[in-house]
Amino acid sequence: MKAFKCNNCDSYRLIIVEKCHKCNGTNIEKGSQMFCYTCGYTAFEKEFKKSNEMHCPKCNTHLKVFTEDYASVFETARCLDCNIDLIDTELYAKCSECGDEQKLEDLGKKDLTNV
Repeated sequence: MKAFKCNNCDSYRLIIVEKCHKCNGTNIEKGSQMFCYTCGYTAFEKEFKKSNEMHCPKCNTHLKVFTEDYASVFETARCLDCNIDLIDTELYAKCSECGDEQKLEDLGKKDLTNV
């Protein structure tokens, strides 16, 4: 097991932050992408829901049968700051002690297996 630490002050008090790779925004929404078989439109599931029923927001088809009328494509995220869909977000760690921010893969690590 390993513990991550700040490279600036050696603190272990880190907060993980997800960021958009395009604009560095942190206003990230996650959800399932739905796909309409009638017109090919893809969007978040909440855009398809109308009064407890599924309707395509583009072609207005009433989507009744999952895997016949529509499908859930994959889990994804959307940056609400620049409005792009993201497959992956960038992970950063913000130090609670000094405020420094570093990419997760750049953090210092301490092996805790023999502690």
